[in-house]
Amino acid sequence: MLLREISKILTSEIGKGFFVSNLQYMRRFYLEFQIQQTVSVKLNWSHYCELLSIADKDKRSFYQ
Repeated sequence: MLLREISKILTSEIGKGFFVSNLQYMRRFYLEFQIQQTVSVKLNWSHYCELLSIADKDKRSFYQ
């Protein structure tokens, strides 16, 4: 419920793209890669979402 409210607020103030599913990915991304300044300058948001779907941390860390 909280993410739905945040989604509505961000969408009205900033614009589209803040779906609940995207907010969940953003949170997971922050929790997984918070120590890194950047994972890679060549990756885009779709790539990050794909990386988050890799369950094995060792395999995922290859891209850091």
